[in-house]
Amino acid sequence: MPGQYPGSELARGTADAVLAGVPTLCVWHIYCGETEPALSPQSHTTVLLRKELLRAWLLLLVHLEPGYGYELRVRLVARGFRADPTSVYRILRELEEQGLLDSRWDEAGQGPRRRVYRLNRKGRRELEHTAIAFAGARNAQSAFLRVYKKQAAPAPVAAPAPA
Repeated sequence: MPGQYPGSELARGTADAVLAGVPTLCVWHIYCGETEPALSPQSHTTVLLRKELLRAWLLLLVHLEPGYGYELRVRLVARGFRADPTSVYRILRELEEQGLLDSRWDEAGQGPRRRVYRLNRKGRRELEHTAIAFAGARNAQSAFLRVYKKQAAPAPVAAPAPA
């Protein structure tokens, strides 16, 4: 399904290649305000998503554009995140069982049939609640980092004097 997100034109079968080569921002550089991706994946690591964050990202991605599991994983990778395929499918099933996603089988495309996920009304409410909770957590984390930088961060190590 072509879309407006980076990497949408990626063909089936390329997620692992993308995982190995996608330019990404590491968490530290995001914190420092850098906006350019790393020149190579070896110089920065992708962010491995924890379950609660992966759950939120899947809700958001499906809200932006319905998709199937493999495609959603590729879309995560295009944004600099890495997620175990098993976790992606497990969480998609959980979200559907919780009534947050609807799905249908798409048999029209080439290759095997795919389960396409779509966010429903209950899922949109959950996405809104998640965003509010994340904003509160971000504020608490920002306050922590401000105090840490002012009062607890180690002093920079001076370079040794030339001999």
